[in-house]
Amino acid sequence: MKVKFVDLARQFNSLSAEIGLAISNVLESGNYILGENVRLLEDKLAELTDNKYAIAVANGTDALIIALRLLKIGPGDEVIVPVNSFVASAGAVCAVGAIPVFVDVDSNHNLCYHAVEAALSPRTKAIMPVHLSGRPAPMAEINEIAQRHGLYVVEDSAQAIGASYYGKKTGALGDIGAFSLHPLKNLGVAGDGGFITLSCPHLYERAMRLRNHGLIDRDTSVEWGYNSRLDEIQAAIALVKIQYLDEFNASFKMCADYYYAQLSDIVEVPVKDHNLDPVFHNYMILSDKRDELAAFMCQKGVETKIHYPILLCDQPAFKKYHKSELLFPVARELNAKKLSLPIYAELTTKEQTHVVESIRAFH
Repeated sequence: MKVKFVDLARQFNSLSAEIGLAISNVLESGNYILGENVRLLEDKLAELTDNKYAIAVANGTDALIIALRLLKIGPGDEVIVPVNSFVASAGAVCAVGAIPVFVDVDSNHNLCYHAVEAALSPRTKAIMPVHLSGRPAPMAEINEIAQRHGLYVVEDSAQAIGASYYGKKTGALGDIGAFSLHPLKNLGVAGDGGFITLSCPHLYERAMRLRNHGLIDRDTSVEWGYNSRLDEIQAAIALVKIQYLDEFNASFKMCADYYYAQLSDIVEVPVKDHNLDPVFHNYMILSDKRDELAAFMCQKGVETKIHYPILLCDQPAFKKYHKSELLFPVARELNAKKLSLPIYAELTTKEQTHVVESIRAFH
């Protein structure tokens, strides 16, 4: 049996009639940029994330960049970033001219708030927790630190749409939330896409300008902005899929529960916490023989991944920001052991069983 790490075509095939009609309607309308589909999607995304506003943009990276611009973070400012995220988290900080300050993570792969305290300086302007793999970061502690030191909190919620922390949705736990609609996400479109969430009307008005060249009308630009507009076709696809998001996320959780029940006695699995409602964008196990296990799984036809094999401090693009005395012991230990298993809404019971049986056979 072959088990793909992800199979995007399956989801499209199950929704092909609805998606095809939605795309056709957009093409027939002749309105392709910032039309009714985008406005309707923004309303639904705001409601989904317990926010007053959502602003659709071209991708998740732009969502982070614009969020930082909204908070007037720029050259000379420092932003706390977990050392084990995707490159876009730190890249967005660099894109506005600020400095990413990398800190270690906790055993749940999320930002360690103890490490945040130690990394603060007079130049620190914001903290960027990343809800890695759809598991919310320790936001109560992070927000307490931010409030005590007068800092902003920008949630990198790219992987966590629909997740909750103590009953409150990700993207509404800090000052601004940034999400991705990349095809691999739990709510993904057929290309790039993203959105920003917030509740401040003044920041909302500026965000609407920044995503569209700083324009206040057809011809007048009041500040340098971006060409970062989610197009109508992608918005129409998202409107189809958002109807099924709860169903998608429930399938992710059922798969995660199955892995937990079947694997917790032989490998380290994500710890359950009744205060958190993760969405399991990825499901990462820990194994002392990770590389051997991955090779064995490949022989069994099971595709696995590592999220992410290179820590941000070791990325060539970011090495100048790494202070040599910082060792990041937790992140390095996790990085040597973690392995992401196939998990998606369309993964069959038979495929999940094969994944489990392959891991148990290895051990």
